Amino acid sequence: MMDLAVHKGLLPDVKKLEQALGIKVIPAIVRQKTGIEEIKKAVLHTIPLPESDIMPATTLAPELIQEIKQSFPVKSDYAAYLLAGNYDKVDISFVGNEGKQKLDMLLQQHQFSQKTMQATETLERYKTISVLLKSCVSEPASVRKSLTRTVDNLVTHRIWGYGIFLAILFVIFQFIFNVAQFPMDFIDGTFADFSQK
Repeated sequence: MMDLAVHKGLLPDVKKLEQALGIKVIPAIVRQKTGIEEIKKAVLHTIPLPESDIMPATTLAPELIQEIKQSFPVKSDYAAYLLAGNYDKVDISFVGNEGKQKLDMLLQQHQFSQKTMQATETLERYKTISVLLKSCVSEPASVRKSLTRTVDNLVTHRIWGYGIFLAILFVIFQFIFNVAQFPMDFIDGTFADFSQK
């Protein structure tokens, strides 16, 4: 993916990204076979868990997260939040039967809605990713916008997009109407010939 980033003029700061994520980041270009050996070596080594969460999950359900961290073997706030959000998929061997019941009771006590909280968490996660990308990836001002991006911006414009859409529909309608004239004339002429015989 690094080749695509470089092709688009994006310049990722690998060291800054490593500091923000708390893990090693290995740039790789598969087509050129660069970075593959480093990835193979990194996979063989145990990676320590980051000291802090990338996304602050505590704000999503603070009391529930604290109680889950006290009752279950999870260390980070985000892991506790994921346990709450996916409790129906959690393996019994991880929390035990009593633990599963306790988790269910905690979720009911705090009125935890999986769907609502999943949507909220997804939005927060993408906000965090956007902030992270803005701080760790730079795009020079001189980079020319691609043709597809320019076309996308034009046809999805709030005002001009509707006009362009209607113009395309009009052209398609006129094309079909004019092209259909030939078979209509042929069918009309054929039936006229049969009626005269």
